[in-house]
Amino acid sequence: MAILETANIEKHFGGLIANRDISIKIEEGAITSIIGPNGAGKTTLFNIMTGLYKPDSGRILFQEQDITGWPIHKIVELGIARSFQVLNIFNEISPFENIRLAVQSRKKKGFHFLRSTKYFDDINEEAETVLAEIGLASVKNIPTKELSYGNKRILEIGITLASEPKLLLMDEPTSGLPSSETERIKEFIKKISERLTIVVIEHDMNVVLTISDTITVLHQGRVIAQGSPEEIKANNQVQEAYLGGID
Repeated sequence: MAILETANIEKHFGGLIANRDISIKIEEGAITSIIGPNGAGKTTLFNIMTGLYKPDSGRILFQEQDITGWPIHKIVELGIARSFQVLNIFNEISPFENIRLAVQSRKKKGFHFLRSTKYFDDINEEAETVLAEIGLASVKNIPTKELSYGNKRILEIGITLASEPKLLLMDEPTSGLPSSETERIKEFIKKISERLTIVVIEHDMNVVLTISDTITVLHQGRVIAQGSPEEIKANNQVQEAYLGGID
């Protein structure tokens, strides 16, 4: 069953057509990777799915509800979250505070200068639960800037998990990581996919072919192939688009 569908999505930037007639289905409970050369329209499609851009034509359906043109905060409340290619965390506070702020935002409990946050026991407990799930409980109180890049990437994903999403979109989660950290992120993605649907933009084909249930390939703004990792590896059109990059 599809949790999200795009129907004939088009997006133009002046004379540039970034997305052309894109119709895809994201299966609930699966890991779907969206791949393609630079400029293929992957990030534009993510921006449309998450409300940053409004398509020029076409529709976005989430759990069969038309959310085309919805503002970002409404889409987040509905259960769609996103991590970005560029880290989006607060470096000067601890991992615990980063997660706690995300939980507090979701619960819409405001700040009160005369009341200590220790009274927000449910928020603190939920932040602790998220930190345990993402494996950062042991470093929860150090300044975030002291974390390794891999731990910072996991923390950012943890912040998105604090919004309790049904669908998580991840933009190049292994970008800039050494191979050892890449393996760790890959296993982490597989772990959290046990309880939510994940869509990934990723250039590391070893990661894509290992974690994906389904792969969608974009080229020049269009979908040129969709299928299992085995089907994508055997697809001649994909091989040509990547200049033999998938072996």
